[in-house]
Amino acid sequence: MQQQIQFNLSYYVTSSFALLPLTGTTSIISGIVGGVFKLPTAKFIDLVGRAEGFGIMTGFATLGEFQLSTKMDFR
Repeated sequence: MQQQIQFNLSYYVTSSFALLPLTGTTSIISGIVGGVFKLPTAKFIDLVGRAEGFGIMTGFATLGEFQLSTKMDFR
């Protein structure tokens, strides 16, 4: 479900005609960042606890989706 929302919102964010070629760039960068942050995130969750880490990461994910849905362009 998150991937579907993120896929739809990425086109909404880059919907201005001048920035439409950035759609591929944003997906590549998000894939790289997502891959790089897996180990530090796992270490952080191991440090603070599973339930607390889940709550914090859910908050970050919700904040990120909210920012994507309210952003009109990259400017």
